[in-house]
Amino acid sequence: MLSEAVVSENNEAIAIYQQMLKVNPNSAKAHFLLAKFQLFNWYYHARNQLVGAKLKQTGLNHLKIATYLYQKQGDTVAAAKLEKVYSQVQKETNPVNWVFPEWRYVDVKLSTQ
Repeated sequence: MLSEAVVSENNEAIAIYQQMLKVNPNSAKAHFLLAKFQLFNWYYHARNQLVGAKLKQTGLNHLKIATYLYQKQGDTVAAAKLEKVYSQVQKETNPVNWVFPEWRYVDVKLSTQ
Protein backbone atom coordinates (compact mmCIF):
# COMPACT_ATOMS: atom_id res chain seq x y z
CA MET A 1 0.00 0.00 0.00
CA LEU A 2 2.79 2.43 0.88
CA SER A 3 4.66 1.84 -2.38
CA GLU A 4 1.42 2.42 -4.31
CA ALA A 5 1.09 5.80 -2.60
CA VAL A 6 4.68 6.69 -3.48
CA VAL A 7 4.15 5.70 -7.13
CA SER A 8 0.91 7.69 -7.21
CA GLU A 9 2.62 10.78 -5.81
CA ASN A 10 5.46 10.37 -8.30
CA ASN A 11 2.97 10.06 -11.15
CA GLU A 12 1.34 13.31 -10.07
CA ALA A 13 4.74 15.03 -9.99
CA ILE A 14 5.60 13.60 -13.41
CA ALA A 15 2.31 14.95 -14.80
CA ILE A 16 3.11 18.41 -13.37
CA TYR A 17 6.59 18.48 -14.95
CA GLN A 18 5.19 17.26 -18.26
CA GLN A 19 2.69 20.13 -18.14
CA MET A 20 5.53 22.56 -17.36
CA LEU A 21 7.38 21.31 -20.44
CA LYS A 22 4.32 21.93 -22.61
CA VAL A 23 4.45 25.57 -21.48
CA ASN A 24 8.24 25.86 -21.71
CA PRO A 25 9.98 23.01 -23.56
CA ASN A 26 13.37 24.63 -22.87
CA SER A 27 13.15 24.43 -19.08
CA ALA A 28 16.30 22.65 -17.95
CA LYS A 29 14.90 22.34 -14.44
CA ALA A 30 11.68 20.68 -15.61
CA HIS A 31 13.61 18.21 -17.81
CA PHE A 32 15.99 17.45 -14.92
CA LEU A 33 13.23 16.93 -12.35
CA LEU A 34 11.13 14.84 -14.75
CA ALA A 35 14.17 12.67 -15.48
CA LYS A 36 14.84 12.30 -11.78
CA PHE A 37 11.31 11.06 -11.03
CA GLN A 38 11.26 8.73 -14.03
CA LEU A 39 14.65 7.23 -13.23
CA PHE A 40 13.83 6.69 -9.56
CA ASN A 41 10.52 5.09 -10.60
CA TRP A 42 12.39 2.88 -13.06
CA TYR A 43 15.01 1.77 -10.55
CA TYR A 44 12.77 1.18 -7.55
CA HIS A 45 9.51 0.06 -9.14
CA ALA A 46 9.86 -1.00 -12.78
CA ARG A 47 13.42 -2.17 -13.37
CA ASN A 48 12.37 -5.81 -13.78
CA GLN A 49 9.12 -5.11 -15.62
CA LEU A 50 8.44 -4.72 -19.34
CA VAL A 51 7.66 -1.01 -18.92
CA GLY A 52 11.00 -0.48 -17.19
CA ALA A 53 13.15 -0.17 -20.31
CA LYS A 54 10.91 2.54 -21.76
CA LEU A 55 10.78 4.42 -18.46
CA LYS A 56 14.57 4.27 -18.18
CA GLN A 57 15.06 5.48 -21.76
CA THR A 58 12.57 8.33 -21.34
CA GLY A 59 14.32 9.41 -18.14
CA LEU A 60 17.71 9.28 -19.85
CA ASN A 61 16.37 11.35 -22.75
CA HIS A 62 15.14 14.06 -20.37
CA LEU A 63 18.46 13.92 -18.53
CA LYS A 64 20.34 14.43 -21.81
CA ILE A 65 18.11 17.40 -22.74
CA ALA A 66 18.56 18.95 -19.28
CA THR A 67 22.34 18.54 -19.57
CA TYR A 68 22.33 20.28 -22.95
CA LEU A 69 20.14 23.13 -21.66
CA TYR A 70 22.27 23.66 -18.55
CA GLN A 71 25.39 23.76 -20.75
CA LYS A 72 23.69 26.26 -23.04
CA GLN A 73 22.90 28.44 -19.98
CA GLY A 74 26.52 28.26 -18.88
CA ASP A 75 25.84 26.10 -15.82
CA THR A 76 28.70 23.67 -16.36
CA VAL A 77 28.55 22.32 -12.80
CA ALA A 78 24.94 21.15 -13.15
CA ALA A 79 25.67 19.78 -16.62
CA ALA A 80 28.67 17.80 -15.36
CA LYS A 81 26.66 16.31 -12.49
CA LEU A 82 23.89 15.26 -14.87
CA GLU A 83 26.41 13.69 -17.25
CA LYS A 84 27.76 11.64 -14.36
CA VAL A 85 24.25 10.55 -13.32
CA TYR A 86 23.55 9.60 -16.96
CA SER A 87 26.59 7.31 -16.93
CA GLN A 88 25.62 5.82 -13.57
CA VAL A 89 22.08 5.09 -14.75
CA GLN A 90 23.40 3.36 -17.86
CA LYS A 91 25.52 1.15 -15.60
CA GLU A 92 22.47 0.61 -13.35
CA THR A 93 24.31 1.71 -10.22
CA ASN A 94 22.33 2.18 -7.03
CA PRO A 95 20.56 5.59 -6.97
CA VAL A 96 22.07 6.27 -3.55
CA ASN A 97 25.22 7.16 -5.52
CA TRP A 98 23.49 9.46 -8.00
CA VAL A 99 24.38 13.09 -7.28
CA PHE A 100 21.92 15.47 -8.87
CA PRO A 101 22.48 19.23 -8.92
CA GLU A 102 21.29 20.85 -5.73
CA TRP A 103 17.91 22.52 -5.79
CA ARG A 104 18.45 26.22 -6.31
CA TYR A 105 16.12 29.09 -5.57
CA VAL A 106 15.07 30.68 -8.83
CA ASP A 107 13.21 33.98 -8.94
CA VAL A 108 9.76 33.54 -10.49
CA LYS A 109 10.69 36.04 -13.20
CA LEU A 110 13.62 33.83 -14.24
CA SER A 111 11.83 30.47 -14.02
CA THR A 112 11.08 30.37 -17.77
CA GLN A 113 14.77 30.36 -18.69
